[in-house]
Amino acid sequence: MSQRRTGVWLLLVLLVAVPLLVWLFAAHQRDIAGYALKTLWSADQRSEQAHVGELVAGREITQSLDWSGLQALSVERFGTAELCVALYFANYFDRRNRGQLAVELAFAESAGGAADAPIQAETSESWRTRAETRLDMAAIRNYRFEPVCFDGVTLAEAVEHAARLQVRGVDGVRGSSVTLYLAVLEDPLAPAVVDGERVDRRLIHRVQVLADHGNEQRAAWLILVFVVAVLLVVALAVAPTLQQAPRRDRSGGLMG
Repeated sequence: MSQRRTGVWLLLVLLVAVPLLVWLFAAHQRDIAGYALKTLWSADQRSEQAHVGELVAGREITQSLDWSGLQALSVERFGTAELCVALYFANYFDRRNRGQLAVELAFAESAGGAADAPIQAETSESWRTRAETRLDMAAIRNYRFEPVCFDGVTLAEAVEHAARLQVRGVDGVRGSSVTLYLAVLEDPLAPAVVDGERVDRRLIHRVQVLADHGNEQRAAWLILVFVVAVLLVVALAVAPTLQQAPRRDRSGGLMG
């Protein structure tokens, strides 16, 4: 194969490989970033589910957090890790949504810990906002858990308080907002409150922490790079064969 043809083939391979590499990294970036999240407790999803409707501006969904499901060993091991709560969203089949959601973590002013947190969360009238995070609805995926982490709030601090989570629509409009899912309530002490009204369902969520999973994340990136490298090697190996294959002229004879 001539040097010119080799250069053209290499250029074509690069034009395919570079976008492929960029696409693989973009497609898997959030999943690999999620390796740093350690789930310590998850609400049961096997029961009947229903969504709350579009989270437009002014809507509020409140859910008390029950720490009693956490194992003592988990709190001891991950007590200094940053607290996260993953919420189960839907974006109406990958519709283009826009606007923001505010997710607030609040502690009851009365003292208490994991054992009586649900009771205090229901009876307390005085709440102190501990942290707030904003979510971009355009980035929320369909039927997926989206993690919400609270900067500066550790698991050990959180479990010492009765706590609640509140999701508020900031500026969303109908037709371009996401929704949250609820499941049939099993624990009568932990109902959700939807726009000021208690319902017989609980917000589907997971209690998580940011853990040190750097090795797993680096390994995943290396695997992606390896896959692209293998594809490049195969393409470069096949190129000479394709270029040197005999061609036929118009009369059907082989050309040199």
